[in-house]
Amino acid sequence: MRASLFEKVVCGYFAVLFLIYLAVLGVSPVKPEGFVWGVSTIGLPAFELAFFCILTLTLWRLRSKWTRYLVVLGCIFFPAVVGSFYLVQFISIVTSGRYITVLAMENSGEVAYITNTTTIALCVGMVSLIATIVFFSISEARKSTPGQFAGRSAIVGFALIFLMGIGYNERDRFVDHANNLGIPISLDTSFAPAIGMHKTYRKFSKVRFDANRIVKFVDDVASGDVESPFYVDVTADYPFQQTSLRSGPLPFVVKASSEPVNVIVLFLEGLSARALGHYGGPYVDLTPNLNRFAEQAVTIDSYYNHTAATYRGIQGSLSSGFPLAGGAGGWESSQDRLGGLSAISYATLPKILDKRGYDTKIYSPHSETRPFDDFLRAVGFEQVVTPEDVVPDNPPDFLSDRDLFAAMADDLQALEQSNNQTPFFWASYNIGSHAFLNTPSGAASYGDARNAALNRFHELDASLAAFLDAFEASTFADNTLLVITADHSSYAEPPVVEAFSDSAKFTTHFIDQIPLILHIPGVVEPMRFENGVRTSLDLTPTILNMMGVTEVEHAFLGTSIFDTQFRPEVNWGAIGRGFYRIDQTGVSFVKEDDASTQEKIVGSAIMYYNQLELEDKIFDPRL
Repeated sequence: MRASLFEKVVCGYFAVLFLIYLAVLGVSPVKPEGFVWGVSTIGLPAFELAFFCILTLTLWRLRSKWTRYLVVLGCIFFPAVVGSFYLVQFISIVTSGRYITVLAMENSGEVAYITNTTTIALCVGMVSLIATIVFFSISEARKSTPGQFAGRSAIVGFALIFLMGIGYNERDRFVDHANNLGIPISLDTSFAPAIGMHKTYRKFSKVRFDANRIVKFVDDVASGDVESPFYVDVTADYPFQQTSLRSGPLPFVVKASSEPVNVIVLFLEGLSARALGHYGGPYVDLTPNLNRFAEQAVTIDSYYNHTAATYRGIQGSLSSGFPLAGGAGGWESSQDRLGGLSAISYATLPKILDKRGYDTKIYSPHSETRPFDDFLRAVGFEQVVTPEDVVPDNPPDFLSDRDLFAAMADDLQALEQSNNQTPFFWASYNIGSHAFLNTPSGAASYGDARNAALNRFHELDASLAAFLDAFEASTFADNTLLVITADHSSYAEPPVVEAFSDSAKFTTHFIDQIPLILHIPGVVEPMRFENGVRTSLDLTPTILNMMGVTEVEHAFLGTSIFDTQFRPEVNWGAIGRGFYRIDQTGVSFVKEDDASTQEKIVGSAIMYYNQLELEDKIFDPRL
C-alpha cells in the first residue's frame, strides 16, 4: 500500500525535528554537561522520534468513518507534544547551553528574559511545523479512508511499537551485554529531548521525601550513631530551634558613632566573585566601583552561595536554611500555594531586627502585583519598595538597576535630613544583572559590547555608584554595617562561559564563590578574612555576630564566619533536591548512587529540614 501524503508529511516532520536537534547542538558554543556525540545523544533521540513517528502512522491507519476525527486528534496530539518538548529543549540549549533543568522549570515565570530573535525564530518554526501536521491531517482525513491493507499495516505498526517498548525497558541489559562483549557503550536517557523532559518534569513535580531515609537519620542521631552536620534536637517539637548563636571573637573592633548599628544588605543578582577584579577576576576594569569599595573594606574569601535561584537564595541567606520552594511550583504557582508558604514560620534577619525596634525595608525591582513582593513580606520585611513607589505616575514593569539604586540613594539622603533616630535594616535586590539579559539602551557596555554578561555586570557596577557615593558621603557610614553580596552565583549561560571559563575553579554548576564585602563602622584598615569554606548559610549569623547579638531564638543551620573554632574544609549546597559538595578544589555535584557516607548524612539532614518545612516545624511561630 502506497504511503499517503499525510504519512509522508509525518515522516518529514520527525526527520526535520531530528535535523534541527543536530543543528542546534552542533552550533551551540556550550554543550550540556557530559555531552559527547554518541549513542545517547544521537541514537536515543533518533529512537524516540522513530517511536512517535511509527505510533502516529499506525494510529492514522486505524481511521474509519466512525473514528476518523478521533484518529485525527491523536495524529495531531503526539507530533505536537513531541515537537513542544523538543522546542523547549532547543530553547534551553540555545540560551543556557544545557537541557532543561528542574531549576529552569521553577523559574518558568521569567521566560521573558530568554525572548530574543533566536528563540522567537525557533517558536515560529515549530508552530509552522505543527500547523503543517494539523492542515494535512484534517484535509487528508476528509479526502480518503484506509484501504484493505490498513489493518495489516496497523498490526505491523503495533508490533514495532511493542518491540521498541521492550527494547527501551531492557536497555540496561543490552548495554551490559555489549560491554561484556567488549563494546564500550553507555546510555543516558537525559540526552533524549522528549524522555529527558519527562524525567525532569517528574523531578520537578515530586513532593514526597524518602520517609525511610528520614526516619533512619532521626533514629541514628537520637542513638548517637550519627552526628548531624547541623545542630538538631530530634526530640524537640522544633528540632532545629536554638536559643543562642555560635559566634566567635571578631578580628576587628566595631566602633559605631551611635548604637544600635544600622544594617544594609545589597543582594546583587547573579554575581559570582570571579566577575570582580578584587577577587582575582580576569577583567580588572569590569567593576571599578565595587573594586574601589572592596579595597577599603573587609573582604571574605572562599564564600559560596549555598542555594539558588533568587527565592531560595534570599530566603536561605536571611533564614540560614535550605528552603525547598522556588518560583514556579512554589511561590509563583498559585495564591493558595503562596499563602501556604507564607504561613511557614522561620526566624529571619528582618524578623529578628523588627522585634528589636528596627524599621525593615527592601527595594524590589518587581511590580507590586508580582508574587515576589509577597514573598519578601513573608520573609519579614515590613516595607517593600516597588516600581509603583519609585515612579508612581507611570510605573514600569520593573525598575532598572540605575533607578533602583538611585531611589535608595535619595531615600538615604532624605532619612539623614529627617534626623530620624530609629535604627533601620534595609536590603535590596536588583534585576538588571539577571541571566539572559543584555543592558538596556543607553546603559554602560563593556569593551566591544559583544558579551551580554560582561555588559550587564559593568552596568550593575555603574548603577551602584550613585548609592555607594551617597552612603560614603553620609553620616550613616559611621554607624551602619553595609554588606555587599549576591543572591546566588552567575548562571553558566553561554556568555558567562565564554567570558570566564578560563578563570580559576570555573564551574558550570549554579554554586560558585560569590562576593561578601563588609563596610564595618570603625574599621578603617582594609583586610581579607578566610575561615575555611563558607557559604551564604552563614550570612545572617555573621551579621548578628558583628552586631553583638548572641542570645536570640533562631533555627539557623549556619554559624558566624568569625567563629574560628569551626573551620570547615568541606561545605554543602542544595538547589531543590540537587546536592553539591564544596571544597578547596571547587564545586562538584553529588550523585546519590555515588555519595559517600558523609555526603549521605548531610543529604539526609537537609531532607529532614525540608520535611519539617512542610510540617511548619522549623521555628515556633509563637516566639
